[in-house]
Amino acid sequence: MDLLELKLPSTDPSWTLPILQRHVSQLLESAETPLPRDLSTSLREIDTVQAMRTALLLSELIMRGGNVSNLPSPPTACAIFILAMEGEALRSLPHCGELATALGKRVGSSQAVILRRYKMFYDLVEEWSQEVPWLEETRTKGGKKASRKTAKRVMIARYLKDTIRYHTDTWRVKLESAGPLNAPDLDSESVSSLENSSNGDVDRRDPDASTSMQDKRPSKRRKT
Repeated sequence: MDLLELKLPSTDPSWTLPILQRHVSQLLESAETPLPRDLSTSLREIDTVQAMRTALLLSELIMRGGNVSNLPSPPTACAIFILAMEGEALRSLPHCGELATALGKRVGSSQAVILRRYKMFYDLVEEWSQEVPWLEETRTKGGKKASRKTAKRVMIARYLKDTIRYHTDTWRVKLESAGPLNAPDLDSESVSSLENSSNGDVDRRDPDASTSMQDKRPSKRRKT
């Protein structure tokens, strides 16, 4: 497609999310799971149905911003799903790298790419959370004793669902205020102009066309 200079849009990452949800369930049910024990314990405490809903809303928010429209969707979906599970747990998950590796093997993505995408998205969520009015007080109190990296991941996990809800509601309000998209009404002058144009096309036809066609018809023989 590069030779033709055509750019096809990447697949919506939400299509990959159900695959990741089933894969995590299978990993937790397997007796030989590659996940560390404390990570498995943390994942079992998460409501994966709610995590899936959060992931779908986060995917929609990210895609609407156009931040990943030209990037492959599988690592995007993996990063979104990890963030969504942390949002349900309200804390950062241990062994995030091992989880990224396990998810990446299922969809053909590397740990490094998934973690870069993960970092990109929690930076976005942190930026978006600044616009949520009721998070201001919480933001000024938390994370002072922990290391900056750990505090940031915990903060994003705690702010994620509120941030998604606020920006989703804001988007819906904008759509409702814009009103329905109606086709423009044609006034009488426009209709008259269209009719005149149509009549003019008829008038420009060859006036002898119908006569010549009649002349070419074979005449009927008279009965004798």
